[in-house]
Amino acid sequence: MLKILEFDELTSTNDYAFEFAKQLDNMTDVLILARRQIAGRGRLNERTWVSIDGNFHGTYIMNVDSSLVLMHNMLSAIKDFIEQITKASDVTRNIVIKSPNDVLIEGKKVAGALIEAFLPFVFVGIGINLCVAPLKTAADLKSEFGSSIIPKEAGAKLYNCLLGRIK
Repeated sequence: MLKILEFDELTSTNDYAFEFAKQLDNMTDVLILARRQIAGRGRLNERTWVSIDGNFHGTYIMNVDSSLVLMHNMLSAIKDFIEQITKASDVTRNIVIKSPNDVLIEGKKVAGALIEAFLPFVFVGIGINLCVAPLKTAADLKSEFGSSIIPKEAGAKLYNCLLGRIK
């Protein structure tokens, strides 16, 4: 079962998740969602994720065995989630995983993942452009497929895609 915690604004969902996990005494998976992140980050802390209200900015706190396997599974789960969105539309687009941590639609970034492990937890930070592409080099699901999915709904569906990949 997934517990979802929503916030208007956080510095970073991953940073909040690290602190929150210190108080967890059971193994319920948790999703930390923020409408905005003021210091969301990418791989190696060198890249920032542009945070726009309405897009998905979240971190899953999970108890899984291997963060090495999880990155591929997480990206595959994001791709599965986007493919579910495409089935609801009559639009066909090329959706690919770009190693090490991005998902692209027609060559434009639509999502990214950041995996960090502090045993016994793995923190899976994800950004998905649901309604607005923050850069000209990016894509979003609303423009590409007419999707009107909201972040909380996206988080639950994405979690189910992830479970299908790792369990």
